Amino acid sequence: MEIDNKKIKLLITIALIISLTACNFLNSNLKEKDVSTDASKKSNAEEKNIVNDSDDLTITPKYDDPRYKELMTQFEKQEHRFEIDVCEFKYNGKSFFIGDSYEKILSIFGEHKDELFLSKKHSKSSFNYDDIKVRFRQSEPEKKLIVLDLALDRRFTGDVAPPFEIILIRQIPYKLGNSLNEFMDLSDLNHDKLKHTHHSFYLEPEKCFLNKNDKILTTVHSNPVYKNIGGGHMTIRGAFDPESTGPIKGLKVGISAQ
Repeated sequence: MEIDNKKIKLLITIALIISLTACNFLNSNLKEKDVSTDASKKSNAEEKNIVNDSDDLTITPKYDDPRYKELMTQFEKQEHRFEIDVCEFKYNGKSFFIGDSYEKILSIFGEHKDELFLSKKHSKSSFNYDDIKVRFRQSEPEKKLIVLDLALDRRFTGDVAPPFEIILIRQIPYKLGNSLNEFMDLSDLNHDKLKHTHHSFYLEPEKCFLNKNDKILTTVHSNPVYKNIGGGHMTIRGAFDPESTGPIKGLKVGISAQ
């Protein structure tokens, strides 16, 4: 009988240990979840501030910076020169705009080699100039320009480098392969002004409208970096990291709904 009592006491002790261990594990998980949730909330709040602070954006280049002058000299010597400004775009000094006709684009860039791809469902068509890595979309049946898409990275150009090294974005020279931060260093643009989503940065000037409903949006294809928490399936997106940026892989300019 004494042996049975000892066994019973041992079983009770084991049960208590298991119960306490389970409680500690549960409390630990709850605390970790609370910390992760707080970090996520903080990240979202910080990102919201960054995203909402750059309407009606004005950018001033650092004209006296030696790097600016050097890149501008190189830009002027190129055979293919793209300038992407707020509302006006230029190719080799010839201006064009969102809303321009198909004929106007042809008069600047010449005939394109591919067929005009028509999407009846979305009432638009597209055509490419593969040699200079630019794609245009236009409305149908009006045939008015609605999107300019310029590839700047080999992953976007079929592993063939664009036939230019420098483009101007808001009068600031960008050398292909440089990081977004290197580009911004040549102006007063910074991460407090520049908007971003989870996947890219963009410029949204309020003063550039085709009409009261159509806003012109410039998307800068460069992936934002975040200070993630955890790893694997437990990875939680942390705060945006403005110190780490990659290259600009492409530019898309057009009506925001397109």
